[in-house]
Amino acid sequence: MTMTEGKNHNRKNGGYTLVELVVVIAILSVLIGLIGYNISVVWSFNARECSKKITTDIQSLKVTTLSKSATFGDTYMKVYYDGKNVMRKFHYKDGSEEEEQIGKRVKVYYGDGTALTEIGTEGGGELTITFDRSSGAIKDSSGAVSGVKKIVVESGKTYTIDVTPQTGKVNQKL
Repeated sequence: MTMTEGKNHNRKNGGYTLVELVVVIAILSVLIGLIGYNISVVWSFNARECSKKITTDIQSLKVTTLSKSATFGDTYMKVYYDGKNVMRKFHYKDGSEEEEQIGKRVKVYYGDGTALTEIGTEGGGELTITFDRSSGAIKDSSGAVSGVKKIVVESGKTYTIDVTPQTGKVNQKL
């Protein structure tokens, strides 16, 4: 056996150097960080879109109610959780209904701003919104001015919709 054969043999079984291991760990750390960031962006996108849809749907309901409704409560909107997704259902005075999924992997809360109830939980169930045609005020299903002053949508990031029940104004904060 010559001396060069022995050296080659030892070199082949030497394994990885410390520098190679550090480079691989650094590359993996960067990749994991990018994947984590992208997942949070996707989830916050879902919350933002759901918040926009709720705001737009409330404004659309107001226009529909003030222009077409004959009596209080014959046109209303429900926001609820169907077990998988956040859903919105419009009920019109002619009895027809329009249902749409407005959120995936998001949580929606509503309330007076101090105490919030999660949609889909026991006791919270669903949010029902209707407008009084004579005043434009947001009312609850019993006909009283709604106590809902805030709607919060969250999933990775939180989006708030401020509601002024007396005037029916909604303002989305991004």
